[in-house]
Amino acid sequence: MTANIVILKCGTLRLVLLMTFLRTTRACATGFFGKDCNMMCHCKGGHQNCVLGICTEGCDKQFIGPLCQY
Repeated sequence: MTANIVILKCGTLRLVLLMTFLRTTRACATGFFGKDCNMMCHCKGGHQNCVLGICTEGCDKQFIGPLCQY
């Protein structure tokens, strides 16, 4: 149910990204996501605001991009 709320808040691009991660992601260690769990969450407020790589509160101040990786 949380993923549905995130989808509604984040828009079409993030919906596609989320659907891709749902199909390819296994359980990762806290703060990591992606196909091989090699991507680190850089979310504002910490990793608890990271849902499959999508930051529910936006990116940490040093990062930008749809998944806060830049």
